[in-house]
Amino acid sequence: MAKRKIFLLTLPASGHLNPMCGLVHELCKQPNIECFLYNGGKFKETIEKTGGLFRVYPNVDALVAKYGDAPKLTEKDGHIKFFANFMNYQFEGSYECVPQLVKDVEADMPDLIIYDPSFFPAKILIEILKKKSIPMKYVEFFPNFVFDEEMMKTMPGAEEKSFAQVWIVMKSFYKQYQISRHFGISAYNPFVLMAPVKEHMKIVAVFPELHPRVNNYDSKHNFVGQCVSEQVRNQDFNNDEQLKSMLDLFPIKDQSKQSTSGLKLIYMSLGTIFHSNTFIFDNFIEAIRNYDERPGQKFKSNQFRAILSVGDKSMEAFDKRISSGQLILPSNIIIREKVPQLEILKRAHLFITHSGMNSISETIKYAVPIISIPLEGDQNMNGIRSCDELQLGIRLEALKTSEDVFCDTIEKVLGDEKYANNINEMSDISAKYNGRVEATKLIMNYLNQN
Repeated sequence: MAKRKIFLLTLPASGHLNPMCGLVHELCKQPNIECFLYNGGKFKETIEKTGGLFRVYPNVDALVAKYGDAPKLTEKDGHIKFFANFMNYQFEGSYECVPQLVKDVEADMPDLIIYDPSFFPAKILIEILKKKSIPMKYVEFFPNFVFDEEMMKTMPGAEEKSFAQVWIVMKSFYKQYQISRHFGISAYNPFVLMAPVKEHMKIVAVFPELHPRVNNYDSKHNFVGQCVSEQVRNQDFNNDEQLKSMLDLFPIKDQSKQSTSGLKLIYMSLGTIFHSNTFIFDNFIEAIRNYDERPGQKFKSNQFRAILSVGDKSMEAFDKRISSGQLILPSNIIIREKVPQLEILKRAHLFITHSGMNSISETIKYAVPIISIPLEGDQNMNGIRSCDELQLGIRLEALKTSEDVFCDTIEKVLGDEKYANNINEMSDISAKYNGRVEATKLIMNYLNQN
């Protein structure tokens, strides 16, 4: 029996790729299924762990290098620059990605295309295949909350009406017009292009109790739960003796025995795109260093062990400061470029996070209360939902973080049992869903339909 082919298209960013890798890992267990997952070259090794076949987007790594560094929050119009970078990456990438994707579709004739709705080249591909009368089945795969008009209102800078913002919007419309003319399609509104396609089946890698306003969505939306594969996602840390020694202090915890005394493991990560905001890490470091100077604290600095995942460029900056003596790191803090997040969360008592959806899903899975510091994109909505509404932790404004704010918030989250209780409840709910398996069942049933 001939293998059925599935193309999977998503943005070259960990937050979008990780859930899709989990899905591919499950799909590849099905008989006579062959998955082709497209992405950037730096993700080749991760994708090959899934059992799927890796295909690279043309010129994507150069475009990521050009537009991938998010502006610092302290920059003037930083939110607008981030949006401009995101749009420019999508527009420029389309000119090279789309022709290659069309060529691959015509050569391989896949049985199904699964795509991330925020990836413009996929949307343009759909329009071109429609114009060419090439029949195709599609599934929209949401690695995060369904992005709709209500979500857009929570985006950083959404309420701004500055000239810079209006100018970026005007340029986006013009560039989309140019792309549409170039490919001979009628998709002139870039914001419509970002919206879900009504007629396509949708898989949302979020369980329904976590998703806001879940009852507002029709039956085409399937809220399956987290799809990340621990086997694909895991990263070996045994060669890092310092990290291993710290983690050895904390056995994998029993959710039913959350302690408010003894050693506390704090994990801090601002994701893979926005980690250049090193002032937030600096404020946290100083908070731990000077924790005991504040009267009436329930916890002491020597109770804390902290692991900071800061990304490659921030790691270079920290290394220079540490080697030059500009920064003397407290002995109970470890800084790394990247770390095995899942292994840490299995042991952690507190997660200070940018609130990317992967991180929110994983912290719920392992029942770790959070301090949410949303930076860009959908993170603000994730922080609002997880902290303001579900009370899984406390949300802070990034530009208002300080040594004092960190000390106060750490005390509140670790000292108030309601946060641990709430996230334990959500963790129990989350455990009822096996997103990868459920998504695979839905996809296989859809494939088998005439």
